[in-house]
Amino acid sequence: GFHQSAKRAPIKHGSLFGIIGGKGGLGTTTVAANLALSLKELHPERSVAIIDYNFRGGELPIFLNVKPDYGFSDLSRNFPRLDSTFLLNHMTEHPSGVFLLPLGEDELSDLSLPTEEIIKTFEYLTAEFDFVVVDCGHVVNQSLKPVLDQATQILVVCDMNVPSIRRTKLLFDSMKRWEIHLEDRRKLVLMRCDSTAKQTITWTEDI
Repeated sequence: GFHQSAKRAPIKHGSLFGIIGGKGGLGTTTVAANLALSLKELHPERSVAIIDYNFRGGELPIFLNVKPDYGFSDLSRNFPRLDSTFLLNHMTEHPSGVFLLPLGEDELSDLSLPTEEIIKTFEYLTAEFDFVVVDCGHVVNQSLKPVLDQATQILVVCDMNVPSIRRTKLLFDSMKRWEIHLEDRRKLVLMRCDSTAKQTITWTEDI
């Protein structure tokens, strides 16, 4: 909860949802934002955070129509000061009650964050919030692996377009190369699904 002592080590208790797209332009940010807002609406007594972790151009502040003063870049620059209070002071509350942590600066698109910083940041997030939703973009890399490793659920966004299905298959292959073990954590989110496209649905089920 929000009243955790800043001196206390983070204790994970919240659920972390990683939302990643098979490719860009599928609506991954839409899924992430709607999931966070829906969780807050369904569980108004629970705390919800949404994290913009799309290094190829995060758009959550625009999507949610908020103008944050701080972001992930500020946490990274001040990592030795990171604790519960510092984290919460760098997040922006949406009118819905959902808390947002954006990327921050545009140049983060080329930034590779140290694994220790990523792990510790998300440990504090899951200690402070009951639900943490992460917009992961559509590229698996060194900075994303520790997030997906901690995820309770990984929601992979795909549509019924055959190139999209192929790219999603490549995404799963990439996760295997990064030794991200999906087990039973993977859920496939089909956008613009047409139940009449039986062959395409069969290909999708084989991913």
